[in-house]
Amino acid sequence: MIRQLVIFTFISFFCFLYSSQTISKSTTFTYQTKLDKDDNRYNYDYDLLKLSLDKTKDKYGDFIMVPLKANYKRIEALALEGKIENIIFKKSVSIKRLNKFGYISFPVDLGIVGYRVGFISKKNINKFKDIKSIEDFKQLSILQGNGWLDNKILEANGFKVITGNKYSYLFRMIANNRADLFMRGTNELYWEWITYKQTTNLSYEKKLSLYYPLPRFFFTSKKNMKAIKRIKEGLIMAYEDGSLQKLWKKHYQKSIDFVDLEKRKIYKIDNPFLEGMDKTYGKYIYIPK
Repeated sequence: MIRQLVIFTFISFFCFLYSSQTISKSTTFTYQTKLDKDDNRYNYDYDLLKLSLDKTKDKYGDFIMVPLKANYKRIEALALEGKIENIIFKKSVSIKRLNKFGYISFPVDLGIVGYRVGFISKKNINKFKDIKSIEDFKQLSILQGNGWLDNKILEANGFKVITGNKYSYLFRMIANNRADLFMRGTNELYWEWITYKQTTNLSYEKKLSLYYPLPRFFFTSKKNMKAIKRIKEGLIMAYEDGSLQKLWKKHYQKSIDFVDLEKRKIYKIDNPFLEGMDKTYGKYIYIPK
């Protein structure tokens, strides 16, 4: 009896020791968070990253999510430096960026941000009635944030682009007539309108949309291969069971309905910065009805 108890105790201890060695510790994921208090652009990114990690928890173990306040230039530099564990940030896809960083080849916002709609100054409301073609559209000046890939896409297609440095200031710039349109994603306009509509002379255009393919991926350091594998598995799991679409609608459907793409004239242009890349992510891209 004593011998059996000793054996049982030894086996139990061995099993505990084995399991404690094989079950990995919590993995840290560092995510980009907002710099301005009214900036809600990162809320969906956080929720989606967390969803993907929750989906893979049984396979890969627990995780910790740590916020990092940094603009895109800074967070890209930190990701390349590789000293902070598993920095994850969302950014528009280009071949140059794919070559520079590790990435999860899944369109985080299902491509909805490629359907662009615009904030305008109230003083310019009548200016858009005469837009009948893409060439007419190109006569407009487009306001965008400094360093956005959209700038290069628009310029490559013959648009005049004006840039501003701070996100919250862009709304004042367009209200003050510094450009004709401040282009935003269909998924973004409603919540930004709610936030900034008290800005004097700010309005939004209701009849036009500009479309160019603009998939956004999660990016990280190339060395974070385990994180890349885990997040991609989680995103696909969430998409296949419908929880990703549910989260997407929770964050974006109100703005999509508000913009009402079906009643807008949509002008399409190319995104030359996607040439030559694997387009298998395309099956996840949202197509308006």
